[in-house]
Amino acid sequence: MKSFLKNKNLRLILFGGKGGSGKTTSAAATALYLEKTTKKKILVVSTDPAPSLGDSFDVEIGNKITQIKDNLQAIEFDSKELLEDFRKKNLEVIKTLVERGTYLAKEDIELFEGLAVPGTDEVMAIIKIANLLKEKKYDLIILDTAPTGHTKVLLSLPQAMERWLKVMSLMREKHRYLMKHWRGKYVRDESDKFLEEIRADVTEVKNLLKNPDLTEFVPVTIPEPMSILETEDLIEYLETLDIRVESIIANRILFPGEPPHQTKLWCGGECEFCKKRAEIQEKHIKLIDEKFKKFQVLEMPLFPKEIRGEKDLLDYAEILFGEKEYQSILPKIAHSKFPALSKGKMADFLKKDIHPVRDYGEKEKMQRKQISNGVNFIICGGKGGVGKTVVAAAAAIALAEKHKDPAPEQARYGAGKKILVSTTDPAHALSNAFSQDIPLDTEATSIKGFNNLFALEIDAQEKLKKWKDEYRQDIDNIFKKFIGGGMDIAFDRKVLAELMELSPPGMEELMALGEIMNLMAEGKYDIYVLDSAASGHLLRFLELPETIGEWLKSIFKILLKYKDIVGLIEIKRKLLDFSKDIKKIQETLFSSKKTEFIMISIAEEMGVREMGDLAQSLEKLNVPYNYIILNMITPAFECKFCQAKRENQEKYIARVKKEYPQKEIVLVPLFPYDIRGTESLKELSKFLFG
Repeated sequence: MKSFLKNKNLRLILFGGKGGSGKTTSAAATALYLEKTTKKKILVVSTDPAPSLGDSFDVEIGNKITQIKDNLQAIEFDSKELLEDFRKKNLEVIKTLVERGTYLAKEDIELFEGLAVPGTDEVMAIIKIANLLKEKKYDLIILDTAPTGHTKVLLSLPQAMERWLKVMSLMREKHRYLMKHWRGKYVRDESDKFLEEIRADVTEVKNLLKNPDLTEFVPVTIPEPMSILETEDLIEYLETLDIRVESIIANRILFPGEPPHQTKLWCGGECEFCKKRAEIQEKHIKLIDEKFKKFQVLEMPLFPKEIRGEKDLLDYAEILFGEKEYQSILPKIAHSKFPALSKGKMADFLKKDIHPVRDYGEKEKMQRKQISNGVNFIICGGKGGVGKTVVAAAAAIALAEKHKDPAPEQARYGAGKKILVSTTDPAHALSNAFSQDIPLDTEATSIKGFNNLFALEIDAQEKLKKWKDEYRQDIDNIFKKFIGGGMDIAFDRKVLAELMELSPPGMEELMALGEIMNLMAEGKYDIYVLDSAASGHLLRFLELPETIGEWLKSIFKILLKYKDIVGLIEIKRKLLDFSKDIKKIQETLFSSKKTEFIMISIAEEMGVREMGDLAQSLEKLNVPYNYIILNMITPAFECKFCQAKRENQEKYIARVKKEYPQKEIVLVPLFPYDIRGTESLKELSKFLFG
């Protein structure tokens, strides 16, 4: 099997998978190793809106080419800047196309500046990569992608871009027709060149992604059910796009080796916590081997510390590329000075270690009263892989338990409420968290064991497609009577029919939230818990209502130019209703009385830094948050591996407490078993809500 480990012909390697699986580490380590062992000039790129490539290299990167080594450079694409560059370069040509292809006057075409190429924030990145390869400035580009759901969107963008080109081409065709009709011929100009260049770029991207000799996608997973299921779904999707997968990295394995996988416990075999985790992991590793048997599975160990900086990344890479055994890093683990817990039952360990750290003061009691009584919309958000979905599910369970049907004498305390948990993340992980099938985009599913808890997985992409199709059908019906009046009006019909393809990126997530707003209006549920997308896409989502408002204004101005066409009034009314829905979403999201945002992170550099960026944006957007959950804190057992992990985490716990003195910091332990299904979610909810 000639995978990325040995294939010297590759020009593009993409690393992807569930948040927290180690995509960035694998991408950065591979880049450093290949720079060291080959003479290739390499560029490693992050397309994640909340990039952590710089944190991995321990170098400040940002949206600029940054030298890492002699033949290695890195960049974290800023999608907004890429889009701005695209507009500066091409806006005048686009305006010309619009002027020729519609009834809009020149002075009105400025509004097209606000209309977006679909998925511009991601498609500009992938076209930029294609151009870099075309220039042959780099021999190899390594791509660190966003978490799974948004990576799938990224890879589907060439098709979305083709639809946008169709709109622009329709505008050009009208001009061509008129020129031939009035002047007898059509003379090519800059607009033709623009469309041909963009189409060539899109075609090149499609061909590059599908070329098995030049491109390989490397999924990265961890031995946990949610990550394995998400990886399986990702690989199936890649197969539909004809994108080659040869190897899968199974990361963060406690004790890798030949079957049986537990060849030697790093802690010497005395740690009850490690043994329990290894026992559960073994089942998941067998599942990985079974599900992905046609691929080369590369097992990578769970390191006792964060992988940051050149030395750590090369250690990781040398194990990945088979040059070093994982046992070779064991002597580097020293006993920590952090005080260990005395021996006892597992549950007692967790409670004694974690709970005393929390402050059960009057401030906390007041805040909890506020959350339980004054808030009906809770958003759980943070970096990919920090446990947003399970925290959202556990919060929903805690609320359902608190508000279940009361005894008659307790009814006055506000019990008997219905809870709905939903998601805007394209990965749709709630089914995995509850270990229960939750069908896409049907009625909400009742969670087993509860009569007041429901979950809803919305197929937002299908909902957006249906919305666009309905609009397109309305336009077709209205314009049918005008087709006999001349070909120019037929072109206008086609242009107006495709206007929705100019919608801003992130509309799918807004459709999902719009569905929840409709349920809120109906009053069917009392409290709503939202599992959001990873922080980079979450920020785009939070800013989206304002973007959509500007976009709708542009659409209305265009439709006003066709005011004499009977029937467009109804379409404008539908769009106006949609605009009102957006305002409702804004009021709900940014209302301190109704909404509570729960920040979730982990006690590591990447998690804490990304949390800081998200916190700043939330404050700027006036989205209230009072709680920070630091998840997956390793209990300090008498085990040098656990001690090393915990000692590293303590630095970040102290840092978060210092930087966020007004927030309640909630520490949640790393459990020795999978948090999946209602029983384990109930256990997690005890740590979250006492």
